Amino acid sequence: MVENSTERKMPNVQVVQLADKCFDLDQMPLLLYVGQINWKKNVRRILEAVNILHRQKRNIKLIMAGQGPSEAEVHALSASLGLNDVVTYAVHMTDTQLLDGLYARADLLVFPSLYDNAPMVVWEAGALGTPSLLARGSCTSEVVQDGQNGLLANDTTADMAERIAWALDNPTELKKIGMAVRETIPKPWKDIITEVLARYEDLIRTTQRVRRC
Repeated sequence: MVENSTERKMPNVQVVQLADKCFDLDQMPLLLYVGQINWKKNVRRILEAVNILHRQKRNIKLIMAGQGPSEAEVHALSASLGLNDVVTYAVHMTDTQLLDGLYARADLLVFPSLYDNAPMVVWEAGALGTPSLLARGSCTSEVVQDGQNGLLANDTTADMAERIAWALDNPTELKKIGMAVRETIPKPWKDIITEVLARYEDLIRTTQRVRRC
């Protein structure tokens, strides 16, 4: 899998507070999705899982940051599930500092896509110490060890809801996972370049051996 580079960052308290204020979070547990609003990203699974948690009377907030071809249908689904007070759509996030504030403020990045290979959002969240919940068996999930540097769930609404509930009920364990993800998933460019250079050198040596045979 192709790796992306993301430098580790320290959360900016003032920016986190700004995100709190802009989205009226009021200390509520926060789930965050960042990406294209498109059915192929498996966003239905997020809304249906949050609906289960909402029916359990959990006080949570979901922010979906992005835009895409399925916006109208996704908005209609969340409305039909009675989630208008739970879900906020941040359609066009151009302020990278504010986005970092959301990453840092979120308890969990929820990204159940089965379509993506190596989405930057998982690295960006991890750079600020926020773990991701990913779909088990997806390409994205290859960087995560369940319960150690992220969370994995089966691609079912019930399991997604159960894993989110566990995360919200175990803040101490989730914080440890966040610390681990910050150390294991983000990589600076210098490390990526070193790995790429080593791969090219290995390819050159292999090619030279084949030519001599």
